[in-house]
Amino acid sequence: MKRFLLPLLALSLLASVSSAAEKLKDVVVKPGETVYVRFDAQPKRLRLASVSREPDAQAQVILTLTKDEKKPLLKLRVENKLASDLKYRAEIRSKTLKLRSPMQIVPVVAGKVGYETMPAAVEEFVAFDFAYARYTPAPETPRG
Repeated sequence: MKRFLLPLLALSLLASVSSAAEKLKDVVVKPGETVYVRFDAQPKRLRLASVSREPDAQAQVILTLTKDEKKPLLKLRVENKLASDLKYRAEIRSKTLKLRSPMQIVPVVAGKVGYETMPAAVEEFVAFDFAYARYTPAPETPRG
């Protein structure tokens, strides 16, 4: 019996370490918060390295969710400091209403700021699956 306990203990320790590493897949922003995100940027892929609510000068993406003063909306501001365009998937959540909904996101151009709006009932904005955006150039229209 004791010989089975040691492997079981080792397995449970490894499972807890791997689950801690997997927690850095989502970025959760609540109204009134600013979140600073760093990536391990590789030539063809992005891996989430750290998420912080403390100001970070080295952050590559800054997400800010604020309430609109004129309309019952929330505004998301996404500042992309990466050298390439950024795309991601997102979901909006309301825990009190027990609702979740995927959100259509427009890629954010490198070095620019992108804006999104959402209903005021949203209590959490969750971003995940960060990647570089790949564009195909639009065909030129003939002049004539």
